[in-house]
Amino acid sequence: MPQLFDVIFDDLRSCKKHVNRLLGAGLLFALIAHFYVVEPYFEYKEQEPRLKKSLDEKKLQFDQLSGQSERITNLSKNIKTNQTTIENKIRDFPQHLRGILSDLWNVFLSELSPDTSNRSTQIQQSAPVQQSINIQRPAKEREKLENDSNMPFPVQQSMQIQQSRFIKIGDFSLPSGITTFNDGVHWYIETWFNNLLNEIREGIEEPIKQANITSDMVGDIDLQNITQQGIKDIQKYIDRVEKENPNFWRSYSGPRGKLDVAQELQYEVKKSFGLLGDKINMLVGRLKEAVKAQKEELDKMNNDMTKLQDSKDKLDSRLSSLESPFGRIPADLPDLIKLFPILMAGLMVAVTVTLQKSEGLYSILWEEYKKNASEVDAKVFQRQTDCWYLPPYPSLFHPMVLVILMAIIIGIFVRACLLVISEPGLFASLTGEAQSLRRNLFIGTYIAGAFAILGCLWFVGKIFIRDNRSQQSMQSAQEKKLI
Repeated sequence: MPQLFDVIFDDLRSCKKHVNRLLGAGLLFALIAHFYVVEPYFEYKEQEPRLKKSLDEKKLQFDQLSGQSERITNLSKNIKTNQTTIENKIRDFPQHLRGILSDLWNVFLSELSPDTSNRSTQIQQSAPVQQSINIQRPAKEREKLENDSNMPFPVQQSMQIQQSRFIKIGDFSLPSGITTFNDGVHWYIETWFNNLLNEIREGIEEPIKQANITSDMVGDIDLQNITQQGIKDIQKYIDRVEKENPNFWRSYSGPRGKLDVAQELQYEVKKSFGLLGDKINMLVGRLKEAVKAQKEELDKMNNDMTKLQDSKDKLDSRLSSLESPFGRIPADLPDLIKLFPILMAGLMVAVTVTLQKSEGLYSILWEEYKKNASEVDAKVFQRQTDCWYLPPYPSLFHPMVLVILMAIIIGIFVRACLLVISEPGLFASLTGEAQSLRRNLFIGTYIAGAFAILGCLWFVGKIFIRDNRSQQSMQSAQEKKLI
């Protein structure tokens, strides 16, 4: 019998260690796995649609900004080239105008100084032929020709010249309505600057619009208004020169010689269009700043995309550092999530079974103690066989600790079940199709685990109920020994 007593006592000590390991390591595994893996996983799954949408949007913005950044860089170079061309034209305009004045003067001088003798002979020779032609024309056309023939000769000549000639001044064609030299000067200056305005519009403003350069990127820079104001200033200066000497452009001399006027015209052009160059330089500088800001935003987006991609990888890496009370878990992250409630139910069953075994061994030892009550001291027996989780409890603290530990395990089980059931994506196939059979199988397993936990609570309750009986038996045994 002493040998049997020793064997039972060793088994009780082994059960005590097993219970402590299950409750200690098991609860630690449950807490770490739940709050370090399971909860973050479902937070990630909840955020996953938004994260994917955000990731797609950021990738799209990344591509758009990359293309726009390249376009803005090329646009900045093109604007700089166009700016140089426009500045050179504006700088050379006074000298260019001097050559144009000579061309205009030659055109109007040839029109207003014809050879009179040749003209008279040509008219006399062509009169009979012209009369015969007029007879063959319709009445309305003959009447028009007769009326034209009654006009003064200079007017007839001017009309004939304008109808028969296609006169080109510089890069522009002289309109038929320009009949005086001064009108020609005004026409050419206005046409030249309007053409410059179109070059600014086509070479600077239109590319900016096509590149979707907004005002918040380059500010409020209105190149058209600046150019139009410059044209008005030049026109005011020309009007002032003509008011002082109406025939200035014809002779290109007067109170102020052509050198003085040319220098003043060059100064007026530089003053009127100097702001345009400054604004274009400012525009190019702001475009460069916009490119720099976009590159910084691209780098930030790239970092955000990397963080989004790494969030789930971190959860996968956490799984490798976990170990349950039953050993390593040969499963990936989704499988662990689905198996986690089952592991909690298994932990609860294992704790209850070990408690039952410990309680049985303790009862056997207690019976052996009662048979030899006179030989064994009760305090020594209680100290050697003491299990904090088994009655008789020296205080209310021990059962309360056991209840709290088991309640934590049950709470984690319930929470994990609800999370898994609420996420259908865990039960999807590799192609993304929902598999209701697999989901129902796991739900049935969770329900069975819930019933198993209820059974465990019933068995643990029976141990607590026997606490009073054990206390009474211990007191009676000690009284017998004293007697």
